[in-house]
Amino acid sequence: MSTAPFIGRAGVFAVIAWLVFAVTSPLAASPIKSDEDVIVFPVSADQQVDGSWMVPAHVWVFEPVDWTAANGLVQALATQLGIADIGDRADTFTERAKWFAVDNEGSKPVMLEMAGERWTLEATGSNGHAETTFTFRGSAPSEPRTTLKVILPDGDHRKFQGNVEFVPATGVTVISDIDDTIKISNVLDKQALLQNTFLEPHAATPGMPALYKQLAAEGYHFHYVSASPWQLWPSLGPFIAEHYPQGTVAMRHFRLKDGSFAEFLGTSSYGFKVTAISRIITRYWDHQFILIGDSGECDPEIYGQMARWFPGRVKHIMICLLYTSPSPRDCN
Repeated sequence: MSTAPFIGRAGVFAVIAWLVFAVTSPLAASPIKSDEDVIVFPVSADQQVDGSWMVPAHVWVFEPVDWTAANGLVQALATQLGIADIGDRADTFTERAKWFAVDNEGSKPVMLEMAGERWTLEATGSNGHAETTFTFRGSAPSEPRTTLKVILPDGDHRKFQGNVEFVPATGVTVISDIDDTIKISNVLDKQALLQNTFLEPHAATPGMPALYKQLAAEGYHFHYVSASPWQLWPSLGPFIAEHYPQGTVAMRHFRLKDGSFAEFLGTSSYGFKVTAISRIITRYWDHQFILIGDSGECDPEIYGQMARWFPGRVKHIMICLLYTSPSPRDCN
């Protein structure tokens, strides 16, 4: 009996196995190229019993869009984001919306360096993001924050870096919402929300910068949790730096090809925020927490749940009241 069919089938299996290995193996990953950029998001470190620090690094690797060669792309992107007319705000819109049009780069093993130690993160996923927790065994720097920078291939002299805050084991931490808590967004009116997100100058909520400055003067630490997508961080980051204390950020993942932006804004943020806030409280177990949000979405329900889940840990809950009849909320 001929063995040719068996040999052919085995050969096919061998090829398939090789392809699977090639796709999943680190060898398939490629270094950061000169036409690709990296954003290193701000994070915080928590100290372990042995004195080391756990750092949950988070990066985004992407190839920017060449807008000079993208005729019609600006208005097409505006339409896709749900904005009928950008009027004379094309520059503002492009600066904020361009992050939704980038080419996310997967399979990128980003190397980071901090205070003389280096780590290679897990390769980026299809959305260009990679999140890896690593152990820093050095001493906390004298300053509360230090730089976490990307190590690029030889000959690439660009600088991509972010900040790491070393948060002590005990203290008080503020967990804050962003939209309509520290920034005027008008989340209850989707068209107004789109205008404030992409076309209007970012405006701080009256009274909140002074409050946060006072809290920072007390030595409190800050974490910002928002149901908005990560693509808005490049514009929100400078806004927060101008008006509010520095802190970490947690936002949601979104891709235009997965659905419309307006539909994404309409989805419940309850589950995402509950998970994100729970992780922060669990990480800093010996901290007291101040939770600050607004009445526009589900912050009162979420913060109440946190107080029940973590009795004695929530020191204060502060809610900014929005004087507009709230739409029905999916808070479960």
